[in-house]
Amino acid sequence: MNTKTLITRGIATLSLAALGACSSTLGIDATGNLAMTLQRADSSTSSLFPASPDSSTPNRSVSPDTVSSFRVTITSVAMLHSALDSAHAGQWTTVQLRSPVTIDLMALPTDSGRLFARGTVEAGNYVRVRLIVAQPQISFKGSLGFGIGQTLQGNTDYAVALQGASSDIEAAANVQVSGSASAGSNSELHLVFDQNASLGSVSIGTNGTVLLSAVIDGQ
Repeated sequence: MNTKTLITRGIATLSLAALGACSSTLGIDATGNLAMTLQRADSSTSSLFPASPDSSTPNRSVSPDTVSSFRVTITSVAMLHSALDSAHAGQWTTVQLRSPVTIDLMALPTDSGRLFARGTVEAGNYVRVRLIVAQPQISFKGSLGFGIGQTLQGNTDYAVALQGASSDIEAAANVQVSGSASAGSNSELHLVFDQNASLGSVSIGTNGTVLLSAVIDGQ
């Protein structure tokens, strides 16, 4: 299905993919406009403060100040319909990005959301969102010790293996996308990356990857 979207340099555009949904042919009355923004939580107010680093254990907290970059490439977004949505209750809908967008989570602003995607999606009330990402990488400003003989070097890009129930980044959401949205009128899904919670438990995998969780909160 072709959809009309606004194209802005540096912002991904969305196109509807009815994966996991009942309908594969959706009319304009079954879609609405959605803008997605992402920002970084202020480290003084986010949910978890890293403990004092302990280089004698293989699992440790890492201060956000020691991270130079944490980049993820978002390829698509999955959104979970509310159980109250009559047509697609409790089902995931995948929204494809027309082109992947790479974001340095550590470089996001803390005072406002960065618009990273916008376009036309399936109408409904969504209660969870999942960012499908590829090639997450992290780099540190200096060397970090992890247990006896394990060290991550500074100014080096390390592949990240995201931990948790999904290898992608998932959060609760509460957004209503109206099927009668007029042109230029957007619903907005605002996401906040919690750097302290994400870096509260970091370790090194057997293949040299960095193991951590990427924590986002939906607002």
